[in-house]
Amino acid sequence: MGLLFPTVLQAGQIINIDTNLTDVSPTGNGTPPYGSEPYDLTPDGIRGNTVNINAGVTVGRGVRGVLVPVVTPGLIVTKNEVNVYGTVNDNVSGAWTIFSNITDVLHNTVNIFGTGIVNDRVVGGRGNPERSVGYNKVNVYNGGTVINSTGAAIVGGSSSSNLVIGNEVTIDGGIIKGDIYGGEIDIEFSNLKNAKITGNVVTIKGRTSIDGDIYGGRYTGDGPFMGDAFTGNTLNIDNFDSSFRLPDAPLINLRSLYNFEFYNFTVPHTQTGPVITPYRALLSGSKINVAVTGSPVPDAETFLKNLVLIDTNGYIIDMPSTVKATVGGESYILNLNPDGTVASVTENRPNGGSGGGGGGGCNSFGAFGLSAIIFLASIYNRRRVTKDGIQNGEK
Repeated sequence: MGLLFPTVLQAGQIINIDTNLTDVSPTGNGTPPYGSEPYDLTPDGIRGNTVNINAGVTVGRGVRGVLVPVVTPGLIVTKNEVNVYGTVNDNVSGAWTIFSNITDVLHNTVNIFGTGIVNDRVVGGRGNPERSVGYNKVNVYNGGTVINSTGAAIVGGSSSSNLVIGNEVTIDGGIIKGDIYGGEIDIEFSNLKNAKITGNVVTIKGRTSIDGDIYGGRYTGDGPFMGDAFTGNTLNIDNFDSSFRLPDAPLINLRSLYNFEFYNFTVPHTQTGPVITPYRALLSGSKINVAVTGSPVPDAETFLKNLVLIDTNGYIIDMPSTVKATVGGESYILNLNPDGTVASVTENRPNGGSGGGGGGGCNSFGAFGLSAIIFLASIYNRRRVTKDGIQNGEK
C-alpha cells in the first residue's frame, strides 16, 4: 500500500516535541502529535512546516522539517524549518526529498540554539530535484553544538543533481566538530560537466569553535567532477574570536579552507593576533576584503603593519604577487616579494600619478612582514575539482 495523503493537515503545521522520543522521526508534514507517518504530500503539505525540539528533550531518530519519500512530480518544497533546543542523536534537515521529480528545494532552515545539540549531520535542504537546491540555511547560535566525526557536520544545501546555489551556513558562537560545506553534490557518477555548487555562503562569528575543514562548495561523489564548485562561494569572518575553543579541541581552530571565491573579514580596530589560524588555505582565484569596525579606526599604515588575517601554521596555496586592500574607505596595493613577504604598501589614489601633496598619486608606506598580508590570488581561466572536492586552478 502506498503512502496516504491526509487532508486534515494544513500548510504551516507546527509540531512541538516536549517529550523524549526513541522510535519516531519527528517530521513537519507528518501526523500530529509527533509528526509520524502518514505524511502530507500535497502542494500545501510540503511547505511552511515547523518542528520544534524543545529544551530538555532527547530524540533518538532523525528530524525533518518536511519529508518527501515518494515520486511527487512538479512540487516545490519550501519554507520548512526545524528549531533545536534539546538533543537529537541522529541527522536533522530542514527538508529531505528522495526522488528526482521535485521541482526545487528552496528556503528551508535548521536553527540550533544555545541548549541545542545534534550528534549527527545537519542539512538545510536535501534533494535530487529537477532544478535546484537553493537558499537553504543552517544557523547555530550561542553555544549550540553539532558533532559528526565521520564527515560533514553541517551542509547548507545538498543534492544528487546538478545545481546547488545560494545556500548559507552561519555559526554565531557555536561549537562544531566536523566539516562545514556551504553546498554539496554527492552524485555517484563522473563527468558532471554542467553541475554548479556556486554562490553559497559560510559565516563564522564571535566565540566559535570549529574542529573541521570548511568548503564553499564540495563534491563528494565518485569519479572526476568537471563542474564549478568555486564561483561566488563566500566565507565571511565576522569579529571571530580564534582563541576560543573547548578543552579537547585542537590547537588549530579551523583545519583548512577550500573553494571560496570571496573572503570577507570584519575585524575590530582593537584586533591583535591572527584573525584565523587554519592549517591550510587554498586561495587560487580568491578575492579578499577587510572591513575595520569600531572607533577610532587606525591609520592604514599602523593597522596593516600589525594585522594578521591568516596564520596557517602550515601552508597557503597560490600566494599572489600583488594584492589589493581597502581599509577605512581607502584603497591600497600590496606588492609582495617572491617569498610572500610584503615589499611595499602603496596608496591607490584614483587620479593616478606619483608623489605630490594634495594632487593624488601614490604614497609608499615601505616594507613590512608576512603578518600583514591580505590575499588576492591570481585568477585562472579554467578550474576543476579533484576527487576529494578541492577546486584547483588549471593554467
